[in-house]
Amino acid sequence: MLFFLDTASPSRPFDPGALSVSPWVVWPTPITLAAVFAFMAWKVARGRRVPQQLGAAALVGAPAEALSEVGPEGGEVFLHGEYWKARSRAPIPRGTRVRVVEVEGLVVTVEAEGAMR
Repeated sequence: MLFFLDTASPSRPFDPGALSVSPWVVWPTPITLAAVFAFMAWKVARGRRVPQQLGAAALVGAPAEALSEVGPEGGEVFLHGEYWKARSRAPIPRGTRVRVVEVEGLVVTVEAEGAMR
């Protein structure tokens, strides 16, 4: 802090001990800052534990529906509100619930929802 005091006045000598700030003014500031930083750290840590929700990694494991017959040669599925080219190791009939196991570019590899790998 900068105080404008007349320290040259002989009638009023400067006494640094006379200047004080109440603890009720000083302590709430670092306590509030510590609480804000703790809240921010908690939010960051919580955000790092949430599964990825964007990109190819978010599609793996997602449920979809086969719009056409899907096989090794290809097919089409409805996934996250979009139409995707798909393929599977075994033939999957139209209308079957499927689950994404792999994403390669714009083609997803799926398997029937009840199938084991």
